[in-house]
Amino acid sequence: MDQNLSAPLGLGVYDDLSAETYHSLRAVSATGLKMFVRKTPAHVKAMLDGQLSEETSAMAKGTAVHAALLEPGRFETAYRIGPEVSRATKEWRAFAVDCETANVQALKPSESAKIIGMRDSIWGDASIRKLLLASDRREVSIVWRGPHGLLCKARIDLYSTKFGAVIDVKTTTDCDTDRFEANAFRLGYHLQLAWYARAAIAAGMLANMTGFIAVETARPYVPCIFQAAPELLERGEQEIQRILPAWAECEENDDWPGYLKDGRIVTIGLPKWANNDGSVFYE
Repeated sequence: MDQNLSAPLGLGVYDDLSAETYHSLRAVSATGLKMFVRKTPAHVKAMLDGQLSEETSAMAKGTAVHAALLEPGRFETAYRIGPEVSRATKEWRAFAVDCETANVQALKPSESAKIIGMRDSIWGDASIRKLLLASDRREVSIVWRGPHGLLCKARIDLYSTKFGAVIDVKTTTDCDTDRFEANAFRLGYHLQLAWYARAAIAAGMLANMTGFIAVETARPYVPCIFQAAPELLERGEQEIQRILPAWAECEENDDWPGYLKDGRIVTIGLPKWANNDGSVFYE
């Protein structure tokens, strides 16, 4: 048991840790690592201090699908269905206030139907159903000490003890292999999976296979299984090894820089998508 944590728990593996407790733990996470690269250490510090949520709006939608798929009992109690009206109306605002008071999430009937549709589509695929049934552990939280003495955490959606499979559930606009592959790399999924593999190994668990169960967010909610190739995990591991020393230095010096480096003024020129003839195609 480690007594130097910023949350009332020690190092180890937790199968029943609430999402709130997990997110309150001040530690290196997959979300933080991606933010360190895609934004700045200053953004990471704000997240660690509770000024930014670890969960984006897109992640929040994915969380609802996770709950419906992996924790149906929690989905029933943590979400409340309201009227099918605009969120700008007084009727919805009153309903939202009631939900906030009751500490539940507000959903429109159409949103709930969409979540249930994605859940049913996932379970309806024979290969994915087999993987789900083989995954004996769900929402597994792991807390460990990593390099440079950094406190680390990860929360794995699905884990199969039998196969040593680490699986993350993702919602996506497109399950086409080429497009999902491109989006996955752009969004840092390679880093996330490599971090989850690290977490499993740190906990003494096998990580023979890492990958995703993905489901499209539009009808007919087509699902798919993607397994990470070795080179994808290797790229993620390389990025982690570059980030951790810099993160540790920020922690040690309590200095989390933003975009400006040493106060220098940044010079900007033509963007990469400006044509040589001077014309510009705006996105």
